[in-house]
Amino acid sequence: MENQAYFNDNKFMNFQNINDIRALIFSGNFTTKINLEHIKDEKENIFYESNFCRLSLYSATHEIAHKQLTNSIETILIPINGVISLGILKENLNDLNQQELKDLILIGPSEPFTIIEPSKFIYLTKEKTPVDLIICELGELSSKISTTELIENESIHLKNKLLSLNDYYYGYERRYKKVYDEGAFLWESDSPNEILVQFLEHFPIEKLGKKLIDLGCGEGRDSLYLANKGFEVIGVDVSASALKRAREIAEEKNISLCFLERDVIYLRNLPFEGFDTAINMGCLHMISDLNHRLLHIKRVYEILKPGGYFLVAHCKSEWGKGFFSIPHWEKIGKLNPGEIINRRIKLMNNNEKFIPLEVVPYFESDENSLINEFVAVGFKVHEAYCKNTDAFGNTAVILFKKPI
Repeated sequence: MENQAYFNDNKFMNFQNINDIRALIFSGNFTTKINLEHIKDEKENIFYESNFCRLSLYSATHEIAHKQLTNSIETILIPINGVISLGILKENLNDLNQQELKDLILIGPSEPFTIIEPSKFIYLTKEKTPVDLIICELGELSSKISTTELIENESIHLKNKLLSLNDYYYGYERRYKKVYDEGAFLWESDSPNEILVQFLEHFPIEKLGKKLIDLGCGEGRDSLYLANKGFEVIGVDVSASALKRAREIAEEKNISLCFLERDVIYLRNLPFEGFDTAINMGCLHMISDLNHRLLHIKRVYEILKPGGYFLVAHCKSEWGKGFFSIPHWEKIGKLNPGEIINRRIKLMNNNEKFIPLEVVPYFESDENSLINEFVAVGFKVHEAYCKNTDAFGNTAVILFKKPI
């Protein structure tokens, strides 16, 4: 089964082994190679099969349709156009008719997630419309993914477990989509954060090292600036829509760097001690769950080399004050997550308009509390100061260092 109509790049057909297809999947470009409309015209789920790789298209809805069993040594799930809640099942030895979940995972648009052994799994989505899901099986393909129906009580129990996953920080993907649909080319400024520009005046690439990761990079304004300065940049974000725009800008400006759809909390499929420097320009204060914040900081610690730097800009108070999109902040006062307020956007013709947007969860923190979060993981404070910025208002800016 080798139909080139399913792919936008004929080179896809030239893969010689598992490593080739795995490299493309984790490169951030996989979903751009897939011609989804041609695949949906087919009656069968499977749309590509070789002696080491099988690709299938499924649909995640609000309900759990069935349990699926994969027998391959490696199974990779890639949602295309939304967030899915995934559950890996374990057998309940006390009652073979009932099963529990050993893992609960959120997977964002275009983010690959790997299951490394034969497993049973289930999934659903909270999105308003079904989410397309590509499942890639690698290795010995002696049997196809099989399905088993769930009994009613089991289905209700497992569905409630999946729905318990909090996907609040994926609100930014929905926000970027809406802003673009309303006629804006960018939600953020196309200029780099002033904090970062000033930082590089004192910490040049010779001091920081070349390999840098931009956490919560959005439309890539800081990543693009850093790449132009000579850094080898990887920008990661949960918003596939923002990263699509970032890739377009990079291509137009002929700037070489890599953008990856990744959950910044878990930072999956990134090399251990692979980076000299990490930056978090206003992403951490969008993570309001304390456990999620801790997981994020731990993962950054793991992917930084010993002696690596971590630059963090985090709102201290008065969230929204000074934002371009909220010129009327003084009238509104404190912003409450979940409420709808009018936000200003700049249109492609440079005109402006206001659109209603939901206030997403955020987290304010003073310097001492912020420092304590990082020190608890093992970071040392290298430098700390405060700024009033257009991007984040009253901001704590702290440079941490991983001990050698």
